Amino acid sequence: MTSQNMAKIYKKMASSWDKKRGSRDCHSNVFNGTTQNEPLYHVASMLEGVFCYVHVQTGIATVLACVEPEHTMTSSNARGVWIYDMRPSDAAPRTQQDEVRLNRFVSSFIHKHFVGAAQRYLLDHIAISMCFFAWFFTAPDYFYATKEMRQTTRRGIEKIWTETLLRKQPKTMTMPPTTKMSKSRGDMHQSTLLAKMEDEKRALQTKIETVVNCEYPSHIIDWSDERLVHLNVSECFDMNGVCYISGKKSKKLNSLYQDYQKIVVKVTRTKAGITRAENEQRSVNLVSSCKQTQEPVTVAEPMEPEDEVPESWEDLMVEPEDEVPESWEDLMV
Repeated sequence: MTSQNMAKIYKKMASSWDKKRGSRDCHSNVFNGTTQNEPLYHVASMLEGVFCYVHVQTGIATVLACVEPEHTMTSSNARGVWIYDMRPSDAAPRTQQDEVRLNRFVSSFIHKHFVGAAQRYLLDHIAISMCFFAWFFTAPDYFYATKEMRQTTRRGIEKIWTETLLRKQPKTMTMPPTTKMSKSRGDMHQSTLLAKMEDEKRALQTKIETVVNCEYPSHIIDWSDERLVHLNVSECFDMNGVCYISGKKSKKLNSLYQDYQKIVVKVTRTKAGITRAENEQRSVNLVSSCKQTQEPVTVAEPMEPEDEVPESWEDLMVEPEDEVPESWEDLMV
């Protein structure tokens, strides 16, 4: 199939999916209730279900990068994946070589995430599978890879949509070998700082308890919940409270508690940074281990034995209510 023919086929299929979708997104069950006799929509239903599932479980960019690590590239923010170069006007492959790349990638994805009759059905309709793969990740406001929001004057709060598939091959690969080493050193530094801040936090807790217990030996501060800590300490500054502290001790307690609040903020931020770095490292490890694993992540819905798979390519471009064209030339009119 030439790149020009593929472009025409993609345009016709994308138009059908756009019409079916309307203004809905991928969580609106756009392609539910289809049968094997409707390959244009049934393939979409099968692939969409797995795309959404693996995105929730792992993150779609990580999953796609794992399919063929030696043939894919990721963006600098690790949110986008390059598989093939697209035409300027749409998501169809730019050249015949790009079509081969897309075909190989989608076939590998199907082999990895589907088994049995579902796998055979999608491979029998590989043209539809290729086109829907491209359409799903590039159709504006259909699939949201992140939960980012923004405030607009005209439409209020709305989701931010970005393309998961990069339209052109990046000039350089992301995550060079030196990145992992520098990140590891940074993680060690963060962990060392966290240990020191935790020690400082415990020392301030002891000092605060000493000041309070000098006046009220039975007063206990619950350090497990910062909201309760604030309530317990606040009682010491309330003239009508049951454990009011006045004079110099009150000023000392106020100074200690302010220092305590500052160190709590630092500890919280440092823990969040360490967690974020660990999550990024897990993603890197997952990508690097993809070459060693070929096990499917999930399996699509079982195929209905009573339905027959269409035997020819003639049914590919036809919506359920349309007549079957006699040749491929009819599809490109």
